[in-house]
Amino acid sequence: MKLSRISLLILGAFFLYGYFTNPSEQKFNEFITENTQGSLKDQICNANKSEDILSSLKSLTCNFVADQSSGACCVADPFGIEQFLSENTIRNNYLIFSIYQVKTPVYKSQTLGIFNQFFLLYQSSPIDSKNKN
Repeated sequence: MKLSRISLLILGAFFLYGYFTNPSEQKFNEFITENTQGSLKDQICNANKSEDILSSLKSLTCNFVADQSSGACCVADPFGIEQFLSENTIRNNYLIFSIYQVKTPVYKSQTLGIFNQFFLLYQSSPIDSKNKN
């Protein structure tokens, strides 16, 4: 009898902790925007890695421009990526965790939000699918 009470207390504490640490949709929007900007920067700026000086200069310039436009300089979201992603996000809230689905014509992802953390379950982009063919 005492073991079942302890088990119920532990289970109740787990559910309460999960409920109060289920990340909000705003936190998810910040996470996915940062993740997407970084991914796009990597895929676009580093797509044609080669040893010649011109390609290296292009890559450095692209990385510099991307860093300046990602909020380090003047504007937090100059291209409206966060608003675009938030408009295309579906949140399935299960009280102790949430599953977020982002579906656009060029980007799809599925993310688990639990205990104030995000775990990317699935992500695709058009650049990835072009490289597979």
